[in-house]
Amino acid sequence: MQITRNFDWLVTVLALALPIVVYFEVTVSLADQDAASGGPMRDAAYFPRLLGWVILFLALANALKLAVGRAAPKALSDDGPRLRTGLALLAGALFIAYLLLLPLAGYYIATPILLAGLMRLFGVSCFGSVMSSLIYTLAVAWVFEGLLNVILPLGWLSFTLFG
Repeated sequence: MQITRNFDWLVTVLALALPIVVYFEVTVSLADQDAASGGPMRDAAYFPRLLGWVILFLALANALKLAVGRAAPKALSDDGPRLRTGLALLAGALFIAYLLLLPLAGYYIATPILLAGLMRLFGVSCFGSVMSSLIYTLAVAWVFEGLLNVILPLGWLSFTLFG
Protein backbone atom coordinates (compact mmCIF):
# COMPACT_ATOMS: atom_id res chain seq x y z
CA MET A 1 0.00 0.00 0.00
CA GLN A 2 2.90 2.39 0.73
CA ILE A 3 4.33 1.80 -2.76
CA THR A 4 0.95 2.65 -4.28
CA ARG A 5 0.75 5.81 -2.18
CA ASN A 6 4.27 6.85 -3.26
CA PHE A 7 3.31 6.26 -6.89
CA ASP A 8 0.17 8.38 -6.40
CA TRP A 9 2.33 11.23 -5.08
CA LEU A 10 4.71 10.88 -8.04
CA VAL A 11 1.84 11.08 -10.51
CA THR A 12 0.45 14.10 -8.66
CA VAL A 13 3.80 15.91 -8.79
CA LEU A 14 4.11 15.16 -12.52
CA ALA A 15 0.56 16.44 -13.06
CA LEU A 16 1.47 19.63 -11.21
CA ALA A 17 4.42 20.07 -13.57
CA LEU A 18 2.17 20.03 -16.66
CA PRO A 19 0.63 23.47 -16.07
CA ILE A 20 4.14 24.86 -15.65
CA VAL A 21 5.11 23.51 -19.07
CA VAL A 22 1.86 24.83 -20.57
CA TYR A 23 2.47 28.26 -19.06
CA PHE A 24 6.02 28.29 -20.42
CA GLU A 25 4.90 27.30 -23.93
CA VAL A 26 2.08 29.85 -23.94
CA THR A 27 4.19 32.74 -22.71
CA VAL A 28 7.32 31.95 -24.72
CA SER A 29 6.72 29.82 -27.81
CA LEU A 30 3.20 30.91 -28.77
CA ALA A 31 3.85 34.53 -27.80
CA ASP A 32 6.96 34.58 -30.01
CA GLN A 33 4.80 33.37 -32.91
CA ASP A 34 2.20 36.06 -32.13
CA ALA A 35 -0.38 33.30 -31.65
CA ALA A 36 -1.26 34.07 -28.03
CA SER A 37 -3.32 37.21 -28.37
CA GLY A 38 -6.95 37.81 -29.21
CA GLY A 39 -10.12 35.89 -28.45
CA PRO A 40 -10.61 32.13 -28.27
CA MET A 41 -11.04 31.74 -32.04
CA ARG A 42 -7.75 33.53 -32.84
CA ASP A 43 -5.71 32.65 -29.78
CA ALA A 44 -3.78 29.37 -30.16
CA ALA A 45 -2.89 29.58 -26.47
CA TYR A 46 -6.50 29.72 -25.24
CA PHE A 47 -7.17 25.97 -25.12
CA PRO A 48 -3.76 24.96 -23.69
CA ARG A 49 -4.11 27.67 -21.04
CA LEU A 50 -7.61 26.44 -20.13
CA LEU A 51 -6.43 22.84 -20.04
CA GLY A 52 -3.47 23.82 -17.86
CA TRP A 53 -5.83 25.35 -15.29
CA VAL A 54 -8.03 22.22 -15.30
CA ILE A 55 -4.99 19.95 -14.81
CA LEU A 56 -3.72 22.21 -12.02
CA PHE A 57 -7.09 22.06 -10.24
CA LEU A 58 -7.31 18.26 -10.56
CA ALA A 59 -3.70 17.77 -9.40
CA LEU A 60 -4.25 20.01 -6.37
CA ALA A 61 -7.47 18.14 -5.54
CA ASN A 62 -5.59 14.85 -5.76
CA ALA A 63 -2.75 16.21 -3.59
CA LEU A 64 -5.30 17.30 -1.00
CA LYS A 65 -6.91 13.85 -1.07
CA LEU A 66 -3.51 12.20 -0.59
CA ALA A 67 -2.51 14.61 2.18
CA VAL A 68 -5.73 13.93 4.07
CA GLY A 69 -4.90 10.25 3.81
CA ARG A 70 -7.72 8.85 1.74
CA ALA A 71 -6.42 5.66 0.18
CA ALA A 72 -7.10 4.51 -3.34
CA PRO A 73 -10.25 2.42 -3.77
CA LYS A 74 -9.74 -1.28 -3.08
CA ALA A 75 -10.45 -2.19 -6.70
CA LEU A 76 -7.54 -0.04 -7.87
CA SER A 77 -5.04 -1.27 -5.30
CA ASP A 78 -5.68 -5.02 -5.76
CA ASP A 79 -3.69 -5.34 -8.99
CA GLY A 80 -0.63 -3.80 -7.40
CA PRO A 81 1.31 -0.74 -8.42
CA ARG A 82 3.61 -2.59 -10.82
CA LEU A 83 0.87 -3.28 -13.38
CA ARG A 84 -0.41 0.29 -13.26
CA THR A 85 3.10 1.70 -13.38
CA GLY A 86 3.92 -0.43 -16.40
CA LEU A 87 0.74 0.65 -18.19
CA ALA A 88 1.40 4.29 -17.36
CA LEU A 89 4.98 4.11 -18.61
CA LEU A 90 3.94 2.32 -21.81
CA ALA A 91 1.15 4.82 -22.45
CA GLY A 92 3.60 7.66 -21.83
CA ALA A 93 6.09 6.12 -24.25
CA LEU A 94 3.37 5.80 -26.90
CA PHE A 95 2.45 9.44 -26.42
CA ILE A 96 6.09 10.58 -26.71
CA ALA A 97 6.46 8.51 -29.89
CA TYR A 98 3.27 10.16 -31.18
CA LEU A 99 4.62 13.65 -30.51
CA LEU A 100 7.84 12.78 -32.34
CA LEU A 101 6.00 11.16 -35.25
CA LEU A 102 3.32 13.85 -35.62
CA PRO A 103 5.37 16.48 -37.51
CA LEU A 104 6.80 13.84 -39.86
CA ALA A 105 3.79 11.63 -40.54
CA GLY A 106 1.02 14.15 -39.97
CA TYR A 107 -2.18 14.01 -37.97
CA TYR A 108 -4.03 11.52 -40.20
CA ILE A 109 -1.32 8.87 -39.91
CA ALA A 110 0.06 9.40 -36.40
CA THR A 111 -3.21 9.85 -34.49
CA PRO A 112 -4.94 6.57 -35.45
CA ILE A 113 -1.73 4.68 -34.64
CA LEU A 114 -1.54 6.27 -31.17
CA LEU A 115 -5.22 5.77 -30.42
CA ALA A 116 -5.30 2.16 -31.62
CA GLY A 117 -2.15 1.42 -29.62
CA LEU A 118 -3.60 2.93 -26.45
CA MET A 119 -6.89 1.11 -26.88
CA ARG A 120 -5.13 -2.22 -27.42
CA LEU A 121 -2.96 -1.53 -24.39
CA PHE A 122 -6.06 -1.13 -22.25
CA GLY A 123 -7.80 -4.25 -23.56
CA VAL A 124 -10.00 -3.15 -26.46
CA SER A 125 -10.25 -5.71 -29.25
CA CYS A 126 -8.13 -5.24 -32.36
CA PHE A 127 -11.13 -4.50 -34.60
CA GLY A 128 -12.70 -2.18 -32.02
CA SER A 129 -9.50 -0.24 -31.46
CA VAL A 130 -8.87 0.27 -35.19
CA MET A 131 -12.44 1.32 -35.95
CA SER A 132 -12.72 3.59 -32.91
CA SER A 133 -9.39 5.26 -33.60
CA LEU A 134 -10.35 5.97 -37.22
CA ILE A 135 -13.76 7.37 -36.27
CA TYR A 136 -12.28 9.53 -33.50
CA THR A 137 -9.47 10.80 -35.76
CA LEU A 138 -11.94 11.83 -38.47
CA ALA A 139 -14.37 13.41 -36.01
CA VAL A 140 -11.67 15.53 -34.36
CA ALA A 141 -10.27 16.53 -37.76
CA TRP A 142 -13.74 17.55 -38.92
CA VAL A 143 -14.25 19.75 -35.85
CA PHE A 144 -10.84 21.39 -35.97
CA GLU A 145 -10.29 21.65 -39.72
CA GLY A 146 -13.85 21.92 -40.95
CA LEU A 147 -15.52 24.00 -38.26
CA LEU A 148 -12.70 25.90 -36.56
CA ASN A 149 -10.30 26.28 -39.53
CA VAL A 150 -7.36 24.97 -37.51
CA ILE A 151 -4.52 23.54 -39.56
CA LEU A 152 -3.56 20.13 -38.21
CA PRO A 153 -0.02 18.80 -38.77
CA LEU A 154 0.19 17.71 -42.41
CA GLY A 155 3.37 15.64 -42.39
CA TRP A 156 5.32 14.62 -45.44
CA LEU A 157 2.16 13.79 -47.43
CA SER A 158 0.66 17.27 -46.90
CA PHE A 159 -2.71 15.56 -46.65
CA THR A 160 -5.89 17.06 -45.26
CA LEU A 161 -9.55 16.10 -45.57
CA PHE A 162 -11.53 19.04 -44.25
CA GLY A 163 -9.18 22.01 -44.57
